[in-house]
Amino acid sequence: MFVNRIGPIEIPEFKYLQHTITIPTHSISSFETTVDGKLLSGFLNKGEIMLDPAQALIYQQLHEVAEGIVLHLKPSLLKTIVIDDINPDSVELIQTQRSEDSLVSNLGFALWKSLEMG
Repeated sequence: MFVNRIGPIEIPEFKYLQHTITIPTHSISSFETTVDGKLLSGFLNKGEIMLDPAQALIYQQLHEVAEGIVLHLKPSLLKTIVIDDINPDSVELIQTQRSEDSLVSNLGFALWKSLEMG
C-alpha cells in the first residue's frame, strides 16, 4: 500500500502485475482510463473505489493532480480466500470504476492513517 500523487499526466499503456485498488483521497473531476480497450472517463469522488485486475491493459490520462491510496493484491490471494465450494480458477475480477464500498474505503483510509502515524 502507498499513497500516490501524480498529474496532470498521460500514462502510456501498461499492465499491473497485481490486482490494484485505488481510492482517491480527494475528488478527481476529470480523467480518462482505457482498460482492455474500453474507455472509462469522468470523475471519481473521494473514497470511491477503482479496481483494476492484474494483467488488464491500462492507459490513463489525468487532467489534474490526483492523489489516492493504492493497494496491490497478489492474484494468488484469491485462491486463499475463496470458499471451499468455489473453484478459485473460475473467479474473475472485473474492472470497476466509481464503486461505493465503505468497508474497502474505510480500510484504505485507516491503513493510510496508520502509515502516517508510523
